[in-house]
Amino acid sequence: MAETELWNLFRRGDRQAFDQIYYQYVQDLLSYGDNITFRKDLVEDCIQETFVELWKKHKQLGATDSIKYYLFKCLRRKIYRCLAQENKRYVLSQSDIPELLISPSPEKTLITTQTEAAQQSKIQQSIHQLPRRQREAIYLRYYKNLSFLEVAEVMDISVKATYKLIAKAIKSLRKQLNFYPSSASIPFLALILQIWLF
Repeated sequence: MAETELWNLFRRGDRQAFDQIYYQYVQDLLSYGDNITFRKDLVEDCIQETFVELWKKHKQLGATDSIKYYLFKCLRRKIYRCLAQENKRYVLSQSDIPELLISPSPEKTLITTQTEAAQQSKIQQSIHQLPRRQREAIYLRYYKNLSFLEVAEVMDISVKATYKLIAKAIKSLRKQLNFYPSSASIPFLALILQIWLF
């Protein structure tokens, strides 16, 4: 079933469509929420509240051709409201960032040198130092595969600002890692994201 059709069924009050949307996107929402705040209990509560509110207002909701980024935007707004209500200004700190797990294959383990280990450590430190919004933009663009327009809508910024945010993140990572390739940034990002996210 196409996303537009599924969303329209939900807007008409179809409970099965609502359940399908929940189960289809809840893991993506948990993962995205963890990139905003690492308080899993808050993320889970906000997801539940988001879906309760969506069900209550289903007749008033507008159309969308991407349920995922519509939900991302709703969840992002909800999390920031909850954080604001607690009178806490969220600042990403080292203690908030989960340990990055690197699981090299046995063959790679055998040939890993001290230099490669030091490089991996430096990549982790560099990612830790990125501002939260840059981390969030890179996560949405390269891990969740949202378009620049969708990232802009989820983060409630302009497309131009999205490009700038991601470019700054890449530039910052390159500078910190002393990595200045002459070609495009995608292979560099693939290396970074492989270590960051997997």
